[in-house]
Amino acid sequence: ACIGDGAPINAWWHWSANSGQAPSPSNTGIVAWPDVRDYANTYQTGYAALGNGQPARLFSSYDQQTVDTHFLWMQQNGIDTAALQRFNPTGGEGPTRDAMAVKVRSAAEAHGRKFYIMYDV
Repeated sequence: ACIGDGAPINAWWHWSANSGQAPSPSNTGIVAWPDVRDYANTYQTGYAALGNGQPARLFSSYDQQTVDTHFLWMQQNGIDTAALQRFNPTGGEGPTRDAMAVKVRSAAEAHGRKFYIMYDV
């Protein structure tokens, strides 16, 4: 998730050490920079422009367009099924994870893919 993407968690979830602030050189959880050219919606970080001069923007997995793109890639590459991992539904992540299940179902149906829920217990 990213701040401003509409997710109930409203945080830079997994992108930064302090999820309340945009990722930056001093606040990062990024191991490798993602290629975001296939995403219509991206979110501005605290990093300087990339080497190609483009703004340093990241995707949000909460964004429906991101989920649709992932399922489109599955369709294009013959991948039939995705696993949706679930954690504690009563914790602070619960509402975001519930919303993600709806987004994944919508994208799976739109692209003729399947998904299952994998519970992390």
